[in-house]
Amino acid sequence: MATKSKILFIGGTGYIGKFIVEASAKAGHPTSVLVRDSTLSNPGKSNGDLFDHESLVKAIKRVDVVISTVGHAQLVEQGRIIAAIKEAGNVKGDHTNFYIEPSFGVEASELYPDVKYTTVDEYLNQFV
Repeated sequence: MATKSKILFIGGTGYIGKFIVEASAKAGHPTSVLVRDSTLSNPGKSNGDLFDHESLVKAIKRVDVVISTVGHAQLVEQGRIIAAIKEAGNVKGDHTNFYIEPSFGVEASELYPDVKYTTVDEYLNQFV
Protein backbone atom coordinates (compact mmCIF):
# COMPACT_ATOMS: atom_id res chain seq x y z
CA MET A 1 0.00 0.00 0.00
CA ALA A 2 1.32 3.43 -0.96
CA THR A 3 2.13 5.91 1.78
CA LYS A 4 -0.50 8.63 2.03
CA SER A 5 0.66 12.24 1.82
CA LYS A 6 0.57 14.33 4.98
CA ILE A 7 -1.66 17.30 4.17
CA LEU A 8 -1.88 20.73 5.82
CA PHE A 9 -4.96 22.82 5.14
CA ILE A 10 -4.81 26.56 5.52
CA GLY A 11 -8.35 27.90 5.70
CA GLY A 12 -9.62 24.45 6.61
CA THR A 13 -12.16 25.68 9.16
CA GLY A 14 -14.14 27.73 6.65
CA TYR A 15 -17.32 26.88 4.80
CA ILE A 16 -15.69 25.01 1.91
CA GLY A 17 -12.49 24.01 3.70
CA LYS A 18 -14.20 21.92 6.35
CA PHE A 19 -15.72 19.65 3.69
CA ILE A 20 -12.39 19.20 1.90
CA VAL A 21 -10.60 18.49 5.19
CA GLU A 22 -13.19 15.84 6.00
CA ALA A 23 -12.79 14.24 2.56
CA SER A 24 -9.00 14.17 2.98
CA ALA A 25 -9.25 12.47 6.37
CA LYS A 26 -11.79 9.94 5.06
CA ALA A 27 -9.39 9.14 2.21
CA GLY A 28 -6.83 8.13 4.83
CA HIS A 29 -4.43 11.05 4.53
CA PRO A 30 -2.81 12.28 7.73
CA THR A 31 -4.64 15.61 7.72
CA SER A 32 -4.03 18.73 9.78
CA VAL A 33 -5.52 22.22 9.79
CA LEU A 34 -3.64 25.42 10.57
CA VAL A 35 -5.31 27.24 13.48
CA ARG A 36 -4.26 30.22 15.58
CA ASP A 37 -5.18 28.87 19.03
CA SER A 38 -2.01 28.08 20.99
CA THR A 39 -3.76 25.88 23.57
CA LEU A 40 -4.53 23.01 21.24
CA SER A 41 -4.99 19.49 22.43
CA ASN A 42 -6.13 18.02 19.09
CA PRO A 43 -3.25 16.44 17.13
CA GLY A 44 -5.16 17.13 13.89
CA LYS A 45 -4.55 20.84 14.34
CA SER A 46 -1.28 22.64 13.68
CA ASN A 47 -0.61 25.77 15.66
CA GLY A 48 0.20 28.66 13.38
CA ASP A 49 -0.99 31.85 11.81
CA LEU A 50 -1.14 33.03 8.23
CA PHE A 51 0.35 36.33 9.41
CA ASP A 52 3.18 34.76 11.46
CA HIS A 53 5.82 33.60 9.00
CA GLU A 54 7.81 31.44 11.43
CA SER A 55 4.77 29.52 12.70
CA LEU A 56 3.63 29.00 9.11
CA VAL A 57 7.04 27.60 8.09
CA LYS A 58 7.10 25.33 11.16
CA ALA A 59 3.66 23.88 10.31
CA ILE A 60 4.60 23.38 6.64
CA LYS A 61 7.82 21.53 7.52
CA ARG A 62 5.70 18.72 9.04
CA VAL A 63 3.75 17.91 5.85
CA ASP A 64 4.10 16.86 2.23
CA VAL A 65 1.22 18.86 0.75
CA VAL A 66 -0.23 22.29 1.51
CA ILE A 67 -3.76 23.12 0.40
CA SER A 68 -5.11 26.63 0.84
CA THR A 69 -8.86 27.12 1.07
CA VAL A 70 -8.68 30.60 2.57
CA GLY A 71 -11.63 32.89 2.03
CA HIS A 72 -11.69 35.72 -0.44
CA ALA A 73 -10.63 38.25 2.21
CA GLN A 74 -7.26 36.46 2.55
CA LEU A 75 -6.61 35.71 -1.12
CA VAL A 76 -4.05 38.51 -1.29
CA GLU A 77 -2.17 36.69 1.48
CA GLN A 78 -1.40 33.67 -0.73
CA GLY A 79 2.06 35.19 -1.21
CA ARG A 80 2.76 34.57 2.49
CA ILE A 81 1.91 30.89 2.05
CA ILE A 82 4.12 30.59 -1.03
CA ALA A 83 7.04 32.29 0.75
CA ALA A 84 6.68 29.92 3.72
CA ILE A 85 6.56 26.88 1.40
CA LYS A 86 9.75 28.04 -0.32
CA GLU A 87 11.52 28.52 3.00
CA ALA A 88 10.32 25.18 4.41
CA GLY A 89 11.76 23.47 1.34
CA ASN A 90 9.94 20.16 1.77
CA VAL A 91 6.85 20.74 -0.40
CA LYS A 92 7.70 20.18 -4.05
CA GLY A 93 5.86 21.60 -7.04
CA ASP A 94 2.62 23.48 -7.15
CA HIS A 95 -0.82 23.01 -8.57
CA THR A 96 -3.75 25.37 -8.72
CA ASN A 97 -7.15 23.82 -9.14
CA PHE A 98 -10.48 25.52 -8.67
CA TYR A 99 -12.65 22.53 -9.56
CA ILE A 100 -14.61 20.93 -6.74
CA GLU A 101 -15.88 17.42 -7.37
CA PRO A 102 -19.70 17.43 -7.08
CA SER A 103 -19.62 14.18 -5.12
CA PHE A 104 -17.98 16.01 -2.16
CA GLY A 105 -21.51 16.93 -1.13
CA VAL A 106 -21.02 20.68 -0.94
CA GLU A 107 -24.39 22.07 -1.86
CA ALA A 108 -25.62 25.60 -2.34
CA SER A 109 -27.48 27.03 0.60
CA GLU A 110 -30.38 29.40 0.43
CA LEU A 111 -29.69 32.87 1.72
CA TYR A 112 -32.34 32.82 4.47
CA PRO A 113 -34.22 29.53 4.10
CA ASP A 114 -36.41 29.97 7.20
CA VAL A 115 -37.59 33.49 6.41
CA LYS A 116 -41.10 33.84 5.07
CA TYR A 117 -41.34 36.85 2.78
CA THR A 118 -44.52 38.85 3.25
CA THR A 119 -45.85 42.39 3.19
CA VAL A 120 -45.91 44.54 6.30
CA ASP A 121 -49.73 44.50 6.29
CA GLU A 122 -49.87 40.70 6.14
CA TYR A 123 -47.37 40.45 8.98
CA LEU A 124 -49.25 42.88 11.21
CA ASN A 125 -52.62 41.30 10.44
CA GLN A 126 -51.53 37.97 11.91
CA PHE A 127 -51.51 39.58 15.36
CA VAL A 128 -55.05 40.99 15.13
